Amino acid sequence: MSSNNLLAALAEDNQTEIARLFPTQEFTLIELTEESDTEGTAALTAEVEDYLVLVAFTASGFVEQFGDKVPDMFESGEIPGFTLNGTEMLSFLPEDF
Repeated sequence: MSSNNLLAALAEDNQTEIARLFPTQEFTLIELTEESDTEGTAALTAEVEDYLVLVAFTASGFVEQFGDKVPDMFESGEIPGFTLNGTEMLSFLPEDF
């Protein structure tokens, strides 16, 4: 599935179309490799205007562009990541996220 349709729906704030497209869209998340207190895989988050956000990409090219902008973040030169569809991604988020 092309991410262009989802991106257009987000730009237009078309909630019906977002709800239709989001579950099947694939997202690449950046895996945190540092030790964590929780079991499983942890994904990179950030803070935007005092809101905690999950950093997710709709295409591998965007991941590479991100890595090029912050090369110091990835010592090995490789960006550790994993892919989920929208339904999977939402099922792993904490309720208060």
